[in-house]
Amino acid sequence: MKRAQWIRLIQRTLAFVMILGLAQATPAKAQTGHDEHYPDVSEAEFSVLILGDSQMAGVGWKDGYANCIKEAYPNAKVINLAQDGKLLTDGGILGQWDYYLEKECPMPDVILMDGGANDLFYLPRDGHIENWVNKVCDTLHYLLEKIHLQSPDTQVIYCTFPPLVEWNDPAKGPPEYKAQKIFWKKLVAVSNTFGHVTVLDLFSLNSFHYPCRLCYQEYLADSVHLNENGYRKTFEHIDSILAALLAEKLE
Repeated sequence: MKRAQWIRLIQRTLAFVMILGLAQATPAKAQTGHDEHYPDVSEAEFSVLILGDSQMAGVGWKDGYANCIKEAYPNAKVINLAQDGKLLTDGGILGQWDYYLEKECPMPDVILMDGGANDLFYLPRDGHIENWVNKVCDTLHYLLEKIHLQSPDTQVIYCTFPPLVEWNDPAKGPPEYKAQKIFWKKLVAVSNTFGHVTVLDLFSLNSFHYPCRLCYQEYLADSVHLNENGYRKTFEHIDSILAALLAEKLE
């Protein structure tokens, strides 16, 4: 069998595995009622600030997670400052937090954020990625520490990015799975050092185990960004975390 045929066979197999791991149908709207282990918090009043890059901004579905939160929690106040293309290392996501502080807004109960996917785009292609990954980790650590010092009661949900099999810019060549795994594992480790941070590791979720081209139409708007179905599916995990945080707050 030729190499190209092997690649197509592997792509089809991985696509089938991913589809099996996902629910048969995407819910028409975000679920309310939440995890049975927690009281019903769907009427809770709380505030959410969203920071990050295109995943949080909602490039594939405008305001993505903000829409899901508002549907599941009608009394929630949601502000979305995330912007497409922002990096951790260039201060872009940090700048969103600084902007929020400058406006002298009340401190949010929850920050939903990501960061790192665009930094991943600049990983060295010569295999020497350690220095760059450490720089990204240091920047994330600084941001999470700054948030906690300036708003100690705020809980943070930090999300990684599902595995990528290609960039929107074909000139960059295919992203290496191994490099992505090392990258996100280190950022998750940094996030887990903070008591006020809960990590949702979308990269490692079985339901998003190395998505392939054949799955793009169902869950991705393009080769990188989630579509509405993708946001709703991943929000199920965010919602479980929110329910737990809100239940603790109400105790």
